[in-house]
Amino acid sequence: MPDRQLEGPLISTNIDNPRVLPIWIIPKDYPQKSISHEEEKWANELPREKAKEYKHSRGYTRHALSNLFHTDPLQIPLNAPPGKPPLLDSKWGSISISHCNDMLLIGWSREKIGVDIERNDRSFSYKQLAKRLYSKQAQKRLSKLNIKEIKDTLLEDWVIKEASIKYHHGSIFKDLCYWEWDKKLNIAEHKLLNFTVNTRLIKYESWIIGLAYNQQREANLTIICRY
Repeated sequence: MPDRQLEGPLISTNIDNPRVLPIWIIPKDYPQKSISHEEEKWANELPREKAKEYKHSRGYTRHALSNLFHTDPLQIPLNAPPGKPPLLDSKWGSISISHCNDMLLIGWSREKIGVDIERNDRSFSYKQLAKRLYSKQAQKRLSKLNIKEIKDTLLEDWVIKEASIKYHHGSIFKDLCYWEWDKKLNIAEHKLLNFTVNTRLIKYESWIIGLAYNQQREANLTIICRY
């Protein structure tokens, strides 16, 4: 499945195609965009760095969707308090957001969607992460790879499972151990709930992106909108 990169915001004609998934990738050092008065109040209750990240993500979510729908950013019916999954009114589709240390990712779909992003050079304890993601038997198979292959495999698995948890509005602490990803079939399954979701893994420049979306549809094209 091809991915296409665009410079700047996505034109609105693509929202009529249910098999297109637009995602936006925005550097976290870009200047702040307008947010609602309620969002300003929420931000003022957060620590300084958290407030900065919160205002940046909500401002660019509004800005991206305003270009998608050709409307004022502050008129977007966004309900996104801190620590909660961002929600839109039902007729406006679904969004999901994710952060890594230098980038913001926003995904939109007519139906449910979950997204996650990580830098491909992220430093982490691969042994500890392997224990969280895999059974002992799977860890033994993983140990046969070299360190780079292990880290690449873990990061890929992590972004897909995180995106799937966001899609399902689950908990990283409660649900992570139940999710399994089939890379060949591009699906993730919650073994306890017998719940399956379609997935996409995108390697884009210095980042790895995971997408989870409706299991009854297939995204033919993911449009990457780079600000």
